[in-house]
Amino acid sequence: MLSTLLPTAIDAVDQLTTAFEDEGIDGFSRVAGNLIASLSAQLVSYAPQAIPAALAFIGALVIAASGIMTKKELIE
Repeated sequence: MLSTLLPTAIDAVDQLTTAFEDEGIDGFSRVAGNLIASLSAQLVSYAPQAIPAALAFIGALVIAASGIMTKKELIE
């Protein structure tokens, strides 16, 4: 996913620029809507991978916060 991020972003900017130059704000808005729809669909396809990673991250934050609170009680 990350290896395609920069080329995808560059392509999106190119599409938006071309649409604006050719069709003005109407073209820009149309292409922006299409890009947002496409991005949303791609994000949904990564949800099965992203949810466990997000839960692991939240778990790590809870453990870290618990450790900080324990050490804070020792200091006070």
